[in-house]
Amino acid sequence: MWFGLGDLAKVVFLSLAALVPVVMHTSDGIRAVPPRFLEVARATATAGCETLAYVVLPATLPSIFTGVYLALIYSWLATLGAEYLLVAGSGIGNSSSIAASRFRMDLVLFGVIVVGITGWALNALARAVQRRWFGQRAQ
Repeated sequence: MWFGLGDLAKVVFLSLAALVPVVMHTSDGIRAVPPRFLEVARATATAGCETLAYVVLPATLPSIFTGVYLALIYSWLATLGAEYLLVAGSGIGNSSSIAASRFRMDLVLFGVIVVGITGWALNALARAVQRRWFGQRAQ
């Protein structure tokens, strides 16, 4: 309501949908860094920035990627929700909503198929990036 019904409201809505899982998983990943890793960094007199870059960040990357992966899913769903609720523009959600109100089930079905294929493609892209970064151990 604070941002109206235009594009700014959609950007804020999507940003919040994507920010929450990334922040939560990043903080969980930082808390889950094994204490022995930090002890080794202290024992070798590693500086704070080096500890962050060479110990904490590599240990946290799987959690960060999980947060980004979930943010991708949530932002895709939020995109559809923003188009449906903030009825400005002519996106997939708004077009499907108008088609449903006019009983144009062919257009509604087409919208569902486009949403499904786009979601599948985003998932496949995220899996490919995950496999590239983490190798075959990423499932």
